[in-house]
Amino acid sequence: AAADADADDDRGADDRGAAAALRECLELDKEDGAAARELGVALEAAGEAAAAVAALRSYLVRRPTDLETTRTLGAVLASRGELVEARDVFHGLAHRDPSDVDAHVRLGLVYARLGEPRAA
Repeated sequence: AAADADADDDRGADDRGAAAALRECLELDKEDGAAARELGVALEAAGEAAAAVAALRSYLVRRPTDLETTRTLGAVLASRGELVEARDVFHGLAHRDPSDVDAHVRLGLVYARLGEPRAA
């Protein structure tokens, strides 16, 4: 059990280190969508989901048409249990591109978690 706790601590430290490096990348290039997405993922993995949502939303203010970062935001919101907001994100993605299968699947999963499977 102690070894598992140490491994979790190491992963958390790695995720926090990655987040710090990605923040630096975004300071240098505020338009780097890949860095914004990876920052969101690293922050969530480090147990800082609220910071992940804030970082992703901050980037999307500058680049609202970045669909992959929008998708990452929806995934983080869903994992946090912010299902109404996640639903809205995935609905927006599905509306922008009706052929986006991933958006439709994620939207259906969120509807199911909301107890509205018929809406999916």
